[in-house]
Amino acid sequence: MDPDMLSVGFYDPFSVYPRKDFESKFPLTSLHWKYDAARPVQSIPLLPVKMVEEVPKANAKSIASVYARIMFVKFDNLDEYRSQVRPLIKEWLKQLVTPAGDWMIVYVAPANSKEKQSTIIKVSNFGKLLRDFGPEGKELTGLGFTPTFDRTRICKYRQGNSELLTDVIVNLKGLLVDSFSQKYAYFSRELAPPQAEKGRVQKPIERIRLKFGLAGLLNDMHLFQDALEVFNDMSSNDVVALLQEFPPQSTVSISPVLKQRFFAQYKYLPEKDPQLFDILCTIFANQSALLQSLATHATTISISAIYVSQLFQKSIDFLSELLVNYRQSLLLAEFAIRMIDEYISLPLVAKLIGENSKQGNEYDLHEILEFRGELLLFQRSRYKDIAINYYGYTVIGVSDVSIEERSNHSSGNPVKEKPMITYQPIIDAMSTPETFYAFYENLTESIIKDFVKSGREKTIDIMSIDLALMAYQQGHYKQALSIIQDSYDYFISKGWNFMGGFLLEIYLDCLHHDTDENYEKLTLGTLKLFFSIFHHGRVVNSIGVNNYGAIKHHEYFESLVNRIRAYSSKIDRVLTFPLEFAYEIKPFIGSEKNRYFIKMSIPNRSPLNLEFKAIELVLEDSDGMELEFTTEGIEIHSESTETVKLWSKDFKEGQFQPKRLTIQVYENLVYTKEFPMPKNTTSDLTIQHSEPGSSTLSVNDIPATNDTVGGLMEKRENESKVILRMFQHSSSVWCEFTNTEEIELGITEVNFCIHSSDEQLEDVEVTVVPATPGVTLSIQSRILLDNPIPPHSTHTIRIPFTYYSDNKLVNLGAMLRYRSGDKWHSHTMSSTVDITLEVSVTVQDSFRAQFLYSKFTIGSSQAMSPLRLLSSELVSSDNDKSFEIVSPVYPKLNQLVVFSDQPASLFYKIIPRVSELSPSRCFDLYVSYMSLKKECQQVTLEALESALETIDASSLMYLCRTKILSKAQFDINHYALYGSVKVVNAQELLDWSEEQLKNFIPDTSKIMPVLSSVLSTIQSSATCVSDFYKLHISVPMPILNFLQIVSYNFDRKSQFSVGEPIKMTLAVKTIDKWTGPGDEWKDCKFELTIPSDDNWSVTGLLKTTFIPKEAPFMVELVLVPLVVGKLPLPKVLIKHSPEKPHLLVDFAYANGSETLLIVPESESITFTF
Repeated sequence: MDPDMLSVGFYDPFSVYPRKDFESKFPLTSLHWKYDAARPVQSIPLLPVKMVEEVPKANAKSIASVYARIMFVKFDNLDEYRSQVRPLIKEWLKQLVTPAGDWMIVYVAPANSKEKQSTIIKVSNFGKLLRDFGPEGKELTGLGFTPTFDRTRICKYRQGNSELLTDVIVNLKGLLVDSFSQKYAYFSRELAPPQAEKGRVQKPIERIRLKFGLAGLLNDMHLFQDALEVFNDMSSNDVVALLQEFPPQSTVSISPVLKQRFFAQYKYLPEKDPQLFDILCTIFANQSALLQSLATHATTISISAIYVSQLFQKSIDFLSELLVNYRQSLLLAEFAIRMIDEYISLPLVAKLIGENSKQGNEYDLHEILEFRGELLLFQRSRYKDIAINYYGYTVIGVSDVSIEERSNHSSGNPVKEKPMITYQPIIDAMSTPETFYAFYENLTESIIKDFVKSGREKTIDIMSIDLALMAYQQGHYKQALSIIQDSYDYFISKGWNFMGGFLLEIYLDCLHHDTDENYEKLTLGTLKLFFSIFHHGRVVNSIGVNNYGAIKHHEYFESLVNRIRAYSSKIDRVLTFPLEFAYEIKPFIGSEKNRYFIKMSIPNRSPLNLEFKAIELVLEDSDGMELEFTTEGIEIHSESTETVKLWSKDFKEGQFQPKRLTIQVYENLVYTKEFPMPKNTTSDLTIQHSEPGSSTLSVNDIPATNDTVGGLMEKRENESKVILRMFQHSSSVWCEFTNTEEIELGITEVNFCIHSSDEQLEDVEVTVVPATPGVTLSIQSRILLDNPIPPHSTHTIRIPFTYYSDNKLVNLGAMLRYRSGDKWHSHTMSSTVDITLEVSVTVQDSFRAQFLYSKFTIGSSQAMSPLRLLSSELVSSDNDKSFEIVSPVYPKLNQLVVFSDQPASLFYKIIPRVSELSPSRCFDLYVSYMSLKKECQQVTLEALESALETIDASSLMYLCRTKILSKAQFDINHYALYGSVKVVNAQELLDWSEEQLKNFIPDTSKIMPVLSSVLSTIQSSATCVSDFYKLHISVPMPILNFLQIVSYNFDRKSQFSVGEPIKMTLAVKTIDKWTGPGDEWKDCKFELTIPSDDNWSVTGLLKTTFIPKEAPFMVELVLVPLVVGKLPLPKVLIKHSPEKPHLLVDFAYANGSETLLIVPESESITFTF
């Protein structure tokens, strides 16, 4: 029987099995099986099936591997059915088919036959078969079968009818799925956690046997991955429990395994008394077979490579587990060597690598090559053990690093008798020491080749040491040098100090044996050795064999220093070396006399004093601008920590990170540290150096290190990314952009203020650069001051510009360059200025015959920012005496607070003193105001400034103002009513401020109590506010072409009766004095209309046109009141002709608000409802 095919039993007593037609449908396709509610439906594309003939016999045992059974029958009439067919069916069901089994009967009808119904019982042959053995079949009950089932068990097939054959195959697939489901349910039920009330404890070996059956079921269904998961679960969980029941033996008999193909006898678990070794081998053998099947059936090379990689990994885990559970023996080592040889030479692996090489793509196989290298590395360790323990050969090299067990011997005693080894490759490799060393070297090179292709660079470095040491002992210095210079760094970076120092000395010895002395290589190599020995030998309290410095003396250390000095002096250029000792950069920038400094702490635990010519730290911000902080002539005493200040005369406000640290040791030797610029700058801790990171050497022959070698001083385990925030100190020169106090409507400008310290600023040069797109300066960006700026003074430069945008936040930058004494300084800063006009002013003119009223409505342009109106003045431009302006009288105008929705209205009466008015005449409106929010800020600022002086922290005034007070929220209404400032978010601001200040200053213990006191309620009055804004608006003289004064003239009396006619004269007087020179009114026509009114009945000329003249236009009217009450006079509408649409016309109703009292004729009034 083909093990890869699934078995289906058939019984053909009448020789009607249509083998050719039936088996043409094999293998079965498109099976779908949901065997677990927690898993998705499994699709089986192809399922190979093999038909196995079964004949029912007495006491016959059914074959367990048969998943379904089919009986093929044929009969021509019912008598033949009753006498022959039915008894055979019953016997077949009784002997081979269990009541819970999956079976099917196929009635084979001739191709040309037509079934006729019996005239007696009126049923066909197939109908009779279906009645006896189909659903509710009466013959099934007597056999113990359940006569009800959910799948068709009786099928009909007629030769040559493909449709009926398809129905049979479909039912066969259903039977197989049902059979699989029953078996899976059985295994799942048995493997479920036992219930407590049953009191039955399942032994590990029983559980393993059940899982073997479950895995076999999944394997038969060609669900190789699911079967592999079952075996993996056994290997991970059940074997652990099995070790308690079957403790590993000290020795194991594996001689039969060595005499035949590996794991041939481990297809199935032994029935009786399986040993632990047999169980482990059987589990691995099945894992191996499944992985090979998955790799064979994979659709792509990359997927196949994944399964082969898993196969190699399982092999390593299996061998490692054997070495852990069993005492190492010669036989076990031979077993491992032979097994590895067989697995790495599998035809599947050779085919896979060959096909992939043809495609020129080795990347997909990097995992295979890596695990193959691991297998060979495991095998090399076994060869090494055999050579040392059984042949007495000496093997010098680094211990294997990827195998769990380690050999404790590097050489062994010579043996008198040769070991009993049967594997010929081992015998050949161990024939002589020279043969073994050559074999060992070739095996190592093979491993390295696989690791090269898989990218295992560090492991290659480790393994190359073996080759280098063998070459060094034989006097092949160039070969040893070429290997060691690429490998010794790895040991030092991983903390293997003893081996790293040892290899460094070998490296330097090889350099000395080189005929062409290279002082650059000697200098850098000696520096590596110097740092490695001192760091681990002096500072870190290393103990044990890893402490290479423990075997070196103080004189040796001094000799290294002298050699470094001597070698570097013979180099004709500056040699750079990665900075490899500890240091600490404080993340704060201080200020002193217009200079800025950074503190750097360097601990020295050595017995020697350290001297440096200069130290330079370069900072860089996100814009790429660099700042240099330097100092010279540094000496750090032994066994102490020195804190040095690095100084800079340049300032740039913003956040910086270290970019490069350079320490000049000798004339031609410099230590450098390049800091990587991280993407996220969130840390604000001190930087503690521990690793050179990406620093590279300047000499290509000396390899760069990605990890630290060690150092003169104590290192930290982690290097924090530091952010240094540079801010303006009020004790030094500082600058700011502010809004101008005198605002000219239509002109946009800001003030640039330079605040000097206690030194005079000379040769001042200012360069202003707008950062907001669309801002255009109205002056030259480069400004030179003619006069110096005295100490402790403020110089203000007005910066006008144009900007047209709805966004009123403008960012401006400035660079200040000046000379203080004999040194030049630079100061770069930027800030955002809100150029929003806080006050809004509207005007409305009301014309009269001899004067006019100008109503100015003044309010706040921002909803949440009320203003205090200090003064308002309207005057004639250039002292023009043509007008008399009567201002409103407000005795306490400075107490007037206006809002955006509650503005103040100021009326000005303008009386002209001349007959002719010119439209070019203008008035000047001056409005002085102050924002209540800015008043609160000013009051708080003054209190904070006074408080900071008490703790000698005035230099932090600018920092507190820009970072803290700008975030304060004030109770404006409380301030407007009571004159005291209340910060509503004081506690929140204090919590936030403490975290913010920690980023700028090292100690916040003194300033936080001051801030807490200031941010509480501060008593103040509005009179203390000295700074305010003054807005100037040029208001043009209002022009009006015609002013129409409309009046009703009539005899007035106290009351009129309803229906009483009232004679009136409507007069319209036209005034043109408010217009400039011209005679446009002469040919202008006006249309007068009196619309209908429900209160009046008007008789007369209700609609007419007239031409303005000096005399008033008169219309005689008769008005009859229609209702009782106080009635307003009828409205009058006047509009000019459309030929003059540009004319400005206004109307003044002399008695527009006058009403007439209308009473009824009788003294009593009757109302009808």
